[in-house]
Amino acid sequence: MKVCGLYEEKEGFYISRWIKGFKGKSLLEEGKLEELKIEKGERVIFALPARSVFLKSLTLPLSDRGKIRSALPFEMAEELAGETSDYLFSFYYVERGKGSSKIVGGAGKREVIDEELKKLNAKRVELTSSSVAFLNFLIEKGERSSETLYCFKGKGEGIILLFDGKEIIFERSVPPSRIESEAELSKKLLGEGIKEIKLFEDPIAIARGAVLGALEPERFAHLNLLEESESLNKFLTENRREIRRVAFALILLLFSWGLSWGVDYRDTMGELERIEKNLIESYRRYFGEGRVVNPLLQARRKVEELEASLKKRNVSGVLPLLVLEKISESLPASLEVKLSGIHIMINGIELEGTARSFEEVDGLKRALERSFKGVEVSYARLSADGRSVNFGIRIREMI
Repeated sequence: MKVCGLYEEKEGFYISRWIKGFKGKSLLEEGKLEELKIEKGERVIFALPARSVFLKSLTLPLSDRGKIRSALPFEMAEELAGETSDYLFSFYYVERGKGSSKIVGGAGKREVIDEELKKLNAKRVELTSSSVAFLNFLIEKGERSSETLYCFKGKGEGIILLFDGKEIIFERSVPPSRIESEAELSKKLLGEGIKEIKLFEDPIAIARGAVLGALEPERFAHLNLLEESESLNKFLTENRREIRRVAFALILLLFSWGLSWGVDYRDTMGELERIEKNLIESYRRYFGEGRVVNPLLQARRKVEELEASLKKRNVSGVLPLLVLEKISESLPASLEVKLSGIHIMINGIELEGTARSFEEVDGLKRALERSFKGVEVSYARLSADGRSVNFGIRIREMI
């Protein structure tokens, strides 16, 4: 895969292309953006000017990449102008631990990034900072002194950098014409720890550093500010064939599950039909060859008729009134009983009340038997004070 690194200068773009792995000599070319023809599938790494990307060194009690990315807006919010939703965030590791990690976080203004992306006619774009790209260039050159202030002078931007390993300690973006004076001022500001100033003017330095970070992120630094917002589209595009395979496998799985369920349903219904036929055959065997009755169907119809009858009577109020009328007609004037409850149920009627003695309970039972069938005393016991008898009488059927 070829990798194309770009760095915007005052008069155009510096463009560098290398084969992945950097085997052999580098193939360099310079040209205008409109002359750049990006091949299909080619990665494009675009280094934004350092003034457009805010960098901050952080130590977070996190090691997971996703957790660090979600924490970045909160950690960098104080230094940003405006809402964090106006920025795109990314980071690269300086030191990675099990419970915490040292990182350099980057934040780029969305409107600036959108404006720059309009200039590029490429779908697979990765955005880094020119100062991060300059850092990679210095790492490749073997420049590792923490006592040296490194400067880059391009046509459109000047960069002043102080770093330790992959950690950027101090960074400034200035006009190219003021790079020398600003470097001297920064040296005084940083104190006696800075021994010398080194200036680089290689026009390919930023483009080369941007590509180095993209190809070898473990050794160099790479931000990729578009990774968060473009990750889903990038994943869907690059893994379209695998996603189709997974979707096809899921469809097959659902189809096989539905087929299995249908077979089980057919077998279950067949078993129920077989049981029903066996019941009918058993009925015919024991009760002769006369009229064959389906016992399950008959029982179901009886229950449905009883429920419909009770529902109709309860709605119209005929059944309760009829029961009360029958009970009142059955009670002789000589009996002194008090009814406290009448419960109408599917299998009968339950009466509850109190009488003066057990004899009166028996008298009430005999009186009710003139109007009802299956009258039974379900319980009869003395009350707590011993002056009355609590009773319950169940009536199975009216005459």
